[in-house]
Amino acid sequence: MFLSPRGARTAAELSVRYEGVQVCADNQEVVDRSEVVIIAVRRQDRHEALAGLRGRATSWWST
Repeated sequence: MFLSPRGARTAAELSVRYEGVQVCADNQEVVDRSEVVIIAVRRQDRHEALAGLRGRATSWWST
């Protein structure tokens, strides 16, 4: 599992607690290394979180 460094403290704690969890340098690295991407952000933060991301996604879902 690859995590964004946005919540650096929480991401670091999760990477220590769970085997196989890695913190990436940025959101683009998460996309590049993943087959499935789940983006969980506050509604008001979604544009910043998604800005500039490129990948091979064929569909996007938002709830």
